[in-house]
Formats: sequence, C-alpha cells, structure tokens
Amino acid sequence: MRRNNKLIIILMLTISFSFLLMNSVFAEDETNTSDNEFGNEECITNDDWSSKAKTDYNIDEASGKFVTSGLTAEQYRAQSNVEPKFVFYEVSEDGKTLTAYVDNYESNIKVEEIKKIIEDAGITVTFTCDHVLKVSKTMNESSVEGNNNENQGTEITGTDDTANTVEKIQSPNTASPASLLAVSLGAVLVVASVYVILNKKNGLNK
Repeated sequence: MRRNNKLIIILMLTISFSFLLMNSVFAEDETNTSDNEFGNEECITNDDWSSKAKTDYNIDEASGKFVTSGLTAEQYRAQSNVEPKFVFYEVSEDGKTLTAYVDNYESNIKVEEIKKIIEDAGITVTFTCDHVLKVSKTMNESSVEGNNNENQGTEITGTDDTANTVEKIQSPNTASPASLLAVSLGAVLVVASVYVILNKKNGLNK
C-alpha cells in the first residue's frame, strides 16, 4: 500500500511539473511576441502634425504596411456637430512606422471616458505632457512577411476608439519551437509516469 502511495505522489508531482513547464514557456512566448502598444513617448508643442495625421488607419493586406485614412486632424476640427476625436494617426513613408498624436493629453486623461478611449488605442496613460503626446510603433520585416503569408484576405483596421489589432501581425498564430518542445516534453513525462505506475500496479497484483 505504501509503495502504491509513493507511486501516486510521484505521478502527481510529475504531471504538475509538466504543466508548470508548459505554462511558463507559453507565458514567456506571449510576453515576447505581444507588442500592440505604442512607445517612444514625446511631448511636442507644435501643431504641424495636424495637417498630416488622420482619423483612422488600417493595415494594407497586400503589403502588410500601415495606411492612414479619413480626414486630417485639421479638417476634422473644422467640421461642426461631429463626435470628438482624441487620437490621430500618421504613417512613415515606408509604411512601417505608425505615429499617434493626442492633443491636450494631460487634460483628456483626467476624464475617465476619454482616458479609456486613449488606452484602448494602445497608448499607455503614464506619461506627463501638457500639450501634444506623440507616440509610435514600428513593424519589422518578419511581421510584414507573416502578415502576407497568413492573413491574406483579412483586413485589419484600427481607430482611436477600438483596441489596437497590430498584435495579430506581430504575433502570428503559430507555436514557437520552445512551446512545441514544452508540450512534447510534458506529454512524454505524463505518458511515462502513467506507464510506470500501471506496470507497478500490475506487478503488485500478480
């Protein structure tokens, strides 16, 4: 009986170790591949951006690069009876860098509803800026290639009041070698443990 108890304890510890190993690898993979937020914070005072930055952006499905759309901030502000916009977007000439602007940043984040809109756009609300907050993020070559190979026919859009979806490009739905190794190792450990305990039980029953 004691021998059976020891085997059961060993089996439980082995299974627990396997799951811990897999979970730790998956958590690490998610941390390393998830990059859906803006960075490179800068506080600017000029208003030159308002003639170039637009209300919306998307990712071109053919090239996998950022493309802006809609009205410029300048044009949007000139309209009357429109819903306020708090984030405007500008794309670099090569289409790889997306820059976002938030005017009157310090005042806007004091209003919970506006703060949430800014956060949902992927902008971390921790920076101090009384004027215009400028943030950006860049798409690397492997991200663009992954988009072309795996997301054909899927249009990915982004606005200032929806959660940023660039993570779909930078974190393609494929398992990393480390993840596959963890799953395989965990499965082998579990199967081996079950095999051992069954053989031990059969030997004791004979």
